[in-house]
Amino acid sequence: MLNLTGFFNPKWKVIGEDLTEGKLTAPVVLALRRMPDQASREQLWKRVAAKPQAAEEVRSIIEVLKDCGAIAEANAMAHKMVEDAWAKICDLVPASYYTVMLRAFARCILTRVS
Repeated sequence: MLNLTGFFNPKWKVIGEDLTEGKLTAPVVLALRRMPDQASREQLWKRVAAKPQAAEEVRSIIEVLKDCGAIAEANAMAHKMVEDAWAKICDLVPASYYTVMLRAFARCILTRVS
């Protein structure tokens, strides 16, 4: 998700890299579910499946994902997954430097912007 919302370092990932590879990611699936009609869903899927390489097309698809709320929903889902997982193990694993660092790392991954 980060390459859709702010991770643009070309040494690691480029903006919309998953889109340029035609990947069916959580934001794309959520956007398809949110589209108001079949024609809109088909249009979005065709655009993603075409593995767009033009930066303008990739940015346009990202705007569709943002505008329909799919990126925000995927982000909320990721946060919930991490918190739910932590809730399941926090009483099983003794508190230590390592557990604090693991939880901090998980939160860092979810909140980083570049």
